[in-house]
Amino acid sequence: MKTQTLYRPVGEKEMLLIIENGYRVFPPRLEWQPIFYPVLNEHYAAEIAEKWNTWDQAGNYLVFVTRFKVWEKSVCCTKH
Repeated sequence: MKTQTLYRPVGEKEMLLIIENGYRVFPPRLEWQPIFYPVLNEHYAAEIAEKWNTWDQAGNYLVFVTRFKVWEKSVCCTKH
């Protein structure tokens, strides 16, 4: 199976929870986070981090870009 690399910006609070989980899983969404928002491009993730997370008091104004892999799902479509 192939994998796809995804990137996601996180603040300090969420990064500490990721570290506590041994870098194996993302923690449950924080109360003020409605969605899990990974992106396909590290540069774009860094841009998001800079624009959003550096203004986040709850994240102590710190930003991190996480990188993780997920299994690609093969989708095959046929016409009938």
